[in-house]
Amino acid sequence: MTQPELNENTFARLINIAGRQRMLSQRVGFLSVVLNSAQKQTEDQELRQSDSRLEMLKIAAADFERGFAILRQGDPAQDLPFWDSDGIRAILAGTGSQKGLRTISHFMTETRHTISVLESGKTRPDQELEAFSTFVLTDVLGVLQQIVTALEHDFQIETAKRQKQRDQEIDRVRAAVEEIQRASKFSRLIALNAKISANRAGQHGSEFRALTDEIKQISDDITESSDDIIRFLAFA
Repeated sequence: MTQPELNENTFARLINIAGRQRMLSQRVGFLSVVLNSAQKQTEDQELRQSDSRLEMLKIAAADFERGFAILRQGDPAQDLPFWDSDGIRAILAGTGSQKGLRTISHFMTETRHTISVLESGKTRPDQELEAFSTFVLTDVLGVLQQIVTALEHDFQIETAKRQKQRDQEIDRVRAAVEEIQRASKFSRLIALNAKISANRAGQHGSEFRALTDEIKQISDDITESSDDIIRFLAFA
């Protein structure tokens, strides 16, 4: 699969999304524990369901799923492609219990289950929420940090690759300009020799002498322009 060309801004947006996933996962874990505890302290089911923190939990969960979908599939509407690098694939595939995709999928499933339980006015056992909280702070955050690190690494590699290509293109342009300079200097030398011959011809060489002056002027202009290009390339 051919990778899309990503500019610095697109890489920054993907890295920002991956970083935000860490914050959202921690918010989900925190609100799950807090709401489960609050649910146990009241018998008013309407109050439980109307708690604004429950809406915050649902929004955080939805934002997390949208963000992970972008990292997994891209989002053409936001002009964000799917970045399928070897590093990202290795993290998501993983080995054993360290499979990143399995970890994130389990996190989203557990989050949906917690929301469903809380919306029904019930609670989850404390041991389950403690295990979920530990899972978020270790496994989930670990996977998300690896994704951020992989994206940053890919960005550095792509930047170095593009800089190398740019340097090669500059070298090719410089070589072409230097070749033009050599041809220009040679043309100027020919024009000078032709003018000397025209002067020897006296009046009969006047038209030829004017032509050689034009050739010399063109050669001078080419040399000056190519010098400007080389100076520009030196600072590129």
